[in-house]
Amino acid sequence: MDPRARAVYRVDVRSFFDTDADGLGDINGIAAKIDYIKELGADTLMLSPVFSGEGFMIDPEIGTADDLDALIDKAASRMIGTVLEMRTDMPLNDASDIDRASAAMRYWLDRGAMGIAINTDALTASGDKRALHRAMCALNRNVFSLYPDCFTVGIGKNVPFEDAVQLTRTENRELLMQLYIPAHMAEAFSPASGSLGALFCGGDAKRFKHDADYYQVQGELKGGWFLNGISLAQGQFSSQQELTRRLRSKAACLYVMTGRGTPLIRQGDEIGLYAENTPMQWNNSRAAGFTLGTPRLKGENSLSHINVEDDMTHMDSVCSFYKRSIALRRSHSALIGGEYAPVDSENPRVMAYTRSDGAESLLVVINLTDRAAKVALTGCKKGECLLFTNSPKPIAESMKLQPYEGFVYRLR
Repeated sequence: MDPRARAVYRVDVRSFFDTDADGLGDINGIAAKIDYIKELGADTLMLSPVFSGEGFMIDPEIGTADDLDALIDKAASRMIGTVLEMRTDMPLNDASDIDRASAAMRYWLDRGAMGIAINTDALTASGDKRALHRAMCALNRNVFSLYPDCFTVGIGKNVPFEDAVQLTRTENRELLMQLYIPAHMAEAFSPASGSLGALFCGGDAKRFKHDADYYQVQGELKGGWFLNGISLAQGQFSSQQELTRRLRSKAACLYVMTGRGTPLIRQGDEIGLYAENTPMQWNNSRAAGFTLGTPRLKGENSLSHINVEDDMTHMDSVCSFYKRSIALRRSHSALIGGEYAPVDSENPRVMAYTRSDGAESLLVVINLTDRAAKVALTGCKKGECLLFTNSPKPIAESMKLQPYEGFVYRLR
């Protein structure tokens, strides 16, 4: 499968689901919920680091090597590939470090893992960018090139745009893709979760739009490929703010699924949950259905109204919108490999762009703010509404959008 066509679901193992009532999520918990991930539409499972120690052994608090083997096999039986994220402190400073890391990666790839994720921040901390590229080239030579379908991704907030592009150019033989974070958003980025918490909600929508358009267009021109993951649902939402939370979350989803890049869904994004060190909210029971014991991760304690079971009772369910968005992306080649072209580029509040290939042209329109906004869609007179965040609306050369409202149109 073309890696651009994949949808990646990133799980924090320790906060996803606990099967042994010790209050900490475990590998078996992911296996227990694998059908949930399949139903969402994801076909790639990325695990937070499960290793401990220099020997890359499984952390005994969350499982065993046999547990990970079983998870990889169960996921594969659902046509889901498993990507293992290496420890954030994994040393790659010299040849002996790279040899040890290479052996560990080959070990798990031989046992059925589909790919490897590497935190690239540690290699940029010294300021020596050449060290980053030397290490990735060595890993590609020692490991990745030996597995033709290996899914490799760099995760971090400190890799400059030009280096992110260089890392992912096919001819450079380093990584398949890099999660790229524009510089002014870096403070809101969590390497542990691999996503952005604060974006244009409550932030600078105009600047976000400018940066996003830049890296989408320039990445295409320069041959780079990115893992595209953001989250709009940060912040505490009372039950009276449910509509706002759902609309924000759908706006984020719409951008992730229609932009140029492989979409990344962080656990909880699909229900509009964003809270660090908070167990996944499965229902509104004690401990949110995460464990039969006492959760060791305290996190937020006011989020019981944000859970999978409750979300699915709403006609405007965030989870259902994620499913429709993933399905739409898979069914339209323009959303996977099509060119990206900004529309009404000076608009400070509305992000609009087309995705086009030889078969079709799609128009995406998203209000990035909590206020109504107008957008000029010059020349876009006819189109079929394929996806909407609130309710369908016919296309027009001038449109007024409600807060966080978004659409995808197939142009005629």
